[in-house]
Amino acid sequence: GGSIAELLARLMMVGVENVGVWLSKDWNLDSWANDNDGLGWRTLEVSYMLCRGIILWIDAFEWLALFGIFTLIFVSLRADKGCGTFSMKWAYLGLVVGTLSLVAFLSDTLRFLSWRIMTSIEMFVAVLNTLLLFPSWLIWLGRQLPQLRTKYEEDAKSKEREALTVGSGDVAGEAEESFVIEDDENEGVIT
Repeated sequence: GGSIAELLARLMMVGVENVGVWLSKDWNLDSWANDNDGLGWRTLEVSYMLCRGIILWIDAFEWLALFGIFTLIFVSLRADKGCGTFSMKWAYLGLVVGTLSLVAFLSDTLRFLSWRIMTSIEMFVAVLNTLLLFPSWLIWLGRQLPQLRTKYEEDAKSKEREALTVGSGDVAGEAEESFVIEDDENEGVIT
């Protein structure tokens, strides 16, 4: 879902930039109301800024979604203590990525208070998350999956064996548990 939103956002920006280039080359933007008033150029710049604002909010939502996803993974693994699924250190790394994603979201949304500072914070967090921490988290996930697959397959096989041996009696000589449905002309009787 997130990659689709990112793709659509980038395709929208490519379209905006292409139309902007076309307008700047083929339209007279220098003189609209008076000679050389530059009104066309100012209008084009305002339109471009509006379109960038849309993309800014899409990016901000992606950061917020990452925060939610990584926090839920951490909470879920913390609740499953002792089950031996994924590593808690891996979950803590995800929590760090999620927390930094929340910082990026807040920087994106508070950008209008101090554009330069918030943009610097967001860029630092984005570089740290996307180039270092998130790829490390994904590699760590990939290294855990083969072990978890083996464990899952062993658990599934043991459950199959248990299901096949239910009702066959045990070693101590207990009687077999079973049931038979006998057909009667009027109704079925279970014995």
